[in-house]
Amino acid sequence: MTKRRTSPRGSDGAAVVSRVVLGAALIAAAVYGVALLRHDPAPWPDEALFANPAVSLLRHGHLGTDVMAGYLPHIAERTYWMPPLYFVVLAPWFAVFGVGLGAMRAFSLVAGAAALVLTWRLARRAGLPEHAANIAVALLAVDGVFLRAARVGRMDVLALALALAAVERLLAARTGAPRAAFAAGLLAALATTTHPLAGAALAVVGADLSLRRDVPSLRAAAKGAAAPLGLWGLYIFRDPSSFVAQFGAQLARKASRHPWSFASMRSSLTMNLDQYRDASNPSVVDPHAAAVALWCVGTVGLVWGALRSPSLRPVLALHAALGLAVLTSMEMWYPVYVLPTVALGAAALLADVTVRGARRTVVAVVVLGVGATFGVRSLTRQQALLERWSELGTDGDYDAFCTRVGALIPRGATVFVSVLPDVTLGLLGRDDLRLRTFVPEGLPVAPAAVRAGLDDATVIVTGPWAPGTVADVVGPQRGRLLGLVGNSPEGYQARVWAMPARGAP
Repeated sequence: MTKRRTSPRGSDGAAVVSRVVLGAALIAAAVYGVALLRHDPAPWPDEALFANPAVSLLRHGHLGTDVMAGYLPHIAERTYWMPPLYFVVLAPWFAVFGVGLGAMRAFSLVAGAAALVLTWRLARRAGLPEHAANIAVALLAVDGVFLRAARVGRMDVLALALALAAVERLLAARTGAPRAAFAAGLLAALATTTHPLAGAALAVVGADLSLRRDVPSLRAAAKGAAAPLGLWGLYIFRDPSSFVAQFGAQLARKASRHPWSFASMRSSLTMNLDQYRDASNPSVVDPHAAAVALWCVGTVGLVWGALRSPSLRPVLALHAALGLAVLTSMEMWYPVYVLPTVALGAAALLADVTVRGARRTVVAVVVLGVGATFGVRSLTRQQALLERWSELGTDGDYDAFCTRVGALIPRGATVFVSVLPDVTLGLLGRDDLRLRTFVPEGLPVAPAAVRAGLDDATVIVTGPWAPGTVADVVGPQRGRLLGLVGNSPEGYQARVWAMPARGAP
């Protein structure tokens, strides 16, 4: 008879306590994730941009971003400035649940839940004990920046979940299972075709298998990656010149910020950490300092653990690759890409493989102290946000706001939207409207194209909270006020202007 292996009593106790902590964290994440789904962040212009190709695919059979028509070559028919997978997956989701802010953000929330599960699986695959894996997921679940990213209609959390799954399968492939290597390549390529930053997973998979000279697994991974990348290539081949123009404009937008300079990366790091203290929504408790400490602890934990455990090295490689991509990109949503690996690094310090002996107690106290402080402060901030939006009541109801704005817009209008919250997503149900948005900051578009898009508008929607475009000036100067929406200075507000016909004085 085989003797059953038992864990030390301390390990059993740690596992039980960590399960309680994990359960509480997941409940809190679910409560705040759902309660703030339509409120925080306020509906963002990016969401309309990224919903538009999915809606075009659903209604017209092509991936067009017609809200940016005229800004980039053929963008109203084919969207190349971002990879296509998110739009392709979002279209059937819209077909089932309808087109709207709630449906789009619910998709991100589901992807966020998948990222939590995959973080746990990656922790266990990397050799971390159950209590460490539970703490890693608990830290991620209460992270306000992660929750915010999971509440916004963008592709980042889906790309992150696919990247985590790819590295988990990469570690599984070390057992010599070719199917795991195939899956690692497939998932890494799917991540890449969701968002370019997630291409870091493809680099990690390729580099790890190459450095270990695991030729059979490398071949299997290449076969897995071939289909997603090949399909994207075929889509690009339909209009290579438009791809070069659109994707090149994105690269030029990033390059204009001088991303490789030390000053730029320092500013990017500051901006990323400042996501924990949004000045527009101040609260009594600020998780920023605790977040800085956690990021430091997590990075140190990954480095320390990778020196002692080969299984943690691909996780460190993913953290480093994504961290570099985040630092050189300077986008407000990108910190989410490193949050799972930060949490895994902090949790790794709780594992025997990382720290042994008398130091283990001291390190555990530090990690748990930082984690507990961060978690309490982060959730307190979520509660403050929930109370703020609850006090606004109907003045913070996005659907009602869009309905009131839409009631002022005549049928058949060409509507230029330049207001926060962005009402484009709420107006997509109006088939009679031609909707246009402003040029994203830094995108190299000819001034004549920007002006032409504005001149075509018969209606401009702007307001006191605006992104700072020329429409915010032209609307009040030349337009006739059709109506005001919103009275509360803290709630949603808009001004709807009827514009004179082109050529009119």
